[in-house]
Amino acid sequence: MTAQADRFPEGVIRAGCEQLGAALRRVPLVEDYSWSGTDFRFWNARFAIRCDSPLGWAVVRRLAYALNSSVLELWGRQPFILKPEGEETMWHAKKKEVLYWTIESTAPMLDPKEVADHLEMVLLSKIRTDKDWLNY
Repeated sequence: MTAQADRFPEGVIRAGCEQLGAALRRVPLVEDYSWSGTDFRFWNARFAIRCDSPLGWAVVRRLAYALNSSVLELWGRQPFILKPEGEETMWHAKKKEVLYWTIESTAPMLDPKEVADHLEMVLLSKIRTDKDWLNY
């Protein structure tokens, strides 16, 4: 296999991560989105969630379900995962107002656009207001 075959075509990761960022910007209390992995086989997206209100923890729960549990149910595998960034994140969660999270591809050559589409289908298309995040 050539080195070129081990990479995404130029711009695929960038476009997919931009679409994933656009989806995450629709989530309340999400901020500071960034990503890495341009043109390589794996990528990750990093963002913060403000957790200084009950809505913040509802957002964490809904995203965890959409990006971890429902993926296994619908895809039959886990090609990406949502996880807290750093061990200290969860240990000191109650003391922090903002927690950082990472969506990481665990399967090579997964287009981040597929993650954005999954997030839209499983979660974002069903939620219209902040109250829906709490009651969903």
